[in-house]
Amino acid sequence: MKFSLVSRELIADSIEAVVHGLAYEDSSVSAAATSAARGPHGHGALPMSPRCSSMAAAALPGRFAGKDVTILDSYEAIGAVLTGDMDEAELAKLERACLPTVGACAGQFTANTMAMVSEALGMSMPNVSMIPGVLQ
Repeated sequence: MKFSLVSRELIADSIEAVVHGLAYEDSSVSAAATSAARGPHGHGALPMSPRCSSMAAAALPGRFAGKDVTILDSYEAIGAVLTGDMDEAELAKLERACLPTVGACAGQFTANTMAMVSEALGMSMPNVSMIPGVLQ
């Protein structure tokens, strides 16, 4: 019982981090894979319990001002707002346009890379990480 209150806070913080960060953080895919690899008792304890994750692959690019845009364009646009080359209203429109479908951002970053690695290692469902994430 010496660790009861501390573990309660740790669990609460962990849940809050997942709930608040899941939709915004590419690290959730690699964190899930790391947790699975650690096994049921943490840090590589064997035997490993069966675990599987699933994630749609990259989102399709959006369209804004007549061109394809991705999250990278929104990063550039933030700089444009800071230098006065774009106003915040236009940035808000671009941000809504740059991720029109489900899946990770349309770039080969951590989430997409880890989704492919997880599939290759057999830690996710087959044939899900290489296809665009689109709603039907």
